[in-house]
Amino acid sequence: MSLIIPPGFAQAALRWSLVDDPEVMISTFGCETSGFAGGALGKANQITDAWAAAFTPPSLGTGYTFIGTRLSVGQDGGPPAIVEDAASIPGTSGTTSLPQNCAVLVKKLSGLGGRRGRGRMFLPGGYLQEGLVANNGMINAAFRGDMQNGMNQFLAAVGMFILHSTGPAGSPAPPAPTAVTQVVVDTRIATQRRRLR
Repeated sequence: MSLIIPPGFAQAALRWSLVDDPEVMISTFGCETSGFAGGALGKANQITDAWAAAFTPPSLGTGYTFIGTRLSVGQDGGPPAIVEDAASIPGTSGTTSLPQNCAVLVKKLSGLGGRRGRGRMFLPGGYLQEGLVANNGMINAAFRGDMQNGMNQFLAAVGMFILHSTGPAGSPAPPAPTAVTQVVVDTRIATQRRRLR
């Protein structure tokens, strides 16, 4: 199965680096680029600015840096074009973060039923301070509320879409990209094995 990025849409990758970790961490979602002032690069810049506004440096652990947005832009034939808006916004939280394989799980919901109408994104452990996560992985309610407010602000600013993949041979054609109507920060942390290298 391969992801379909139609013309007029892109897969956006929010990107973070961590001191002494050689690989960049990403969190992805679909977005619309058609008719956007400044084209795909303008959209990437809007996403970077909106994330920086919704999640200011004190919300990110020291050692982490938000390094901007990369778009894989759908083309009418051929592979996606890559557009990048680079940034360098270091986290300034003085408290100890959880390891980078721990993540804030954000559920993406839409008006489309079934698995195709849902998505997920994983924010790095730099947003999770040790004192705000219980031994059973439950996130402090007030902190989760702050993260939810930030995600609501970000969704309102940039819009999100769920991009669909091709299915096995003989399966129905995938639907057009589906608008995300709600984002929900999960009450429990998630893990991303590949982020701990």
